[in-house]
Amino acid sequence: MFIRNFWLDHIENAQGEVIQMGTPVNQQNLNRIELGVFEAHVANDLNSIIARLNKDEAANNAQVIIEQELTNNDLTTVAIPATAARNAATYTVTPVLAAFTGTAAPVFVVSALTTGSFKVQAVGGTFTALTLKLILQGGIL
Repeated sequence: MFIRNFWLDHIENAQGEVIQMGTPVNQQNLNRIELGVFEAHVANDLNSIIARLNKDEAANNAQVIIEQELTNNDLTTVAIPATAARNAATYTVTPVLAAFTGTAAPVFVVSALTTGSFKVQAVGGTFTALTLKLILQGGIL
């Protein structure tokens, strides 16, 4: 870690006698300055990396909700909006039944995760229409 050096001026009186010996401008002192500049740049770079990691972690933990209507038990491809694009297919999708018309609610299977879409299917149940809230989380890191 850089330790600040307090430089002294070289001061002589009118007769040329040294009143205060100045700090020498030499290799050792100039290299200390170089080291301080280098350490400041490294610290700045590390702070930038940490800020980016914190931003990515927040984005990775944020939930994205997509509403999807289903009218049958067919396998349905759900596109992930460009504003919520994933970098990896390591996200989770939690289906939540938001609205339902029918006599028996199905269970839901999520499959085929890609960075831009996934598939959802209602299995079983008796319904004419339903709305799912699909909660996406992860897939950023």
